[in-house]
Amino acid sequence: MRFSALAMSAAALALVAGCSSSETPATGAATGAPPPDTSTTVMGGTEVNPDGVAYPTADQGYKTRSASHTGNRIANYKFLGYLNGDKAGGLKTISLADYFDPEMKKYKLIHIIASSAWCGPCIQETEETTTLKDTLLGEKVVFVQALIDGPKVGTGAVPADLDKWISSHGVNFTAMLDPDVKNLGQFFSAAAVPWNANIDARSMEILTASEGATADIAADARRWTKFIDGNPAKP
Repeated sequence: MRFSALAMSAAALALVAGCSSSETPATGAATGAPPPDTSTTVMGGTEVNPDGVAYPTADQGYKTRSASHTGNRIANYKFLGYLNGDKAGGLKTISLADYFDPEMKKYKLIHIIASSAWCGPCIQETEETTTLKDTLLGEKVVFVQALIDGPKVGTGAVPADLDKWISSHGVNFTAMLDPDVKNLGQFFSAAAVPWNANIDARSMEILTASEGATADIAADARRWTKFIDGNPAKP
């Protein structure tokens, strides 16, 4: 039997339409519900600190301080997150420039933690940090945390993962998203969380950066605030 040209064209169109519908997941009106919010796109941010002082850009990099040289400055990375773990105001763009404090009005030391939801030591460190946050903030130490993965290894964290992380572990300090370690990936392997870094708020110099949980969070912070008190800032 021979098909007419019109019938063959109609069949071809039906085949194309069938492939398209099977390869494209139905979302929104097609399912009667909007797709989940998995956006981690960072918009805006600032290049100046709260006093309007420009973030230092000279000598940025990944090197930490040692006995023979100063550390590089950390770049002004920007993240989506919740200030002080407060979800009520919604996700905000958080810049490291928000913590740059050359006169130490509010901060001496910025402690950055990178964690993943599947990581047991990350959970332990996070919950310990929540108990120390207020005391150490009184000593001008501020904690900020980046959530790398959600509950599955190698799957970048999304807003819902961050919401659950904060609620489950009582996070009361700034917590942010860094899925697929887009910002911090030059410092460590994503599977080697937790990662911790101490940053001199006066100059944004990287004092320390290491994989693994901090053995004594308070003692480590006080060691470096004492160092800051006794030494000039990186020029």
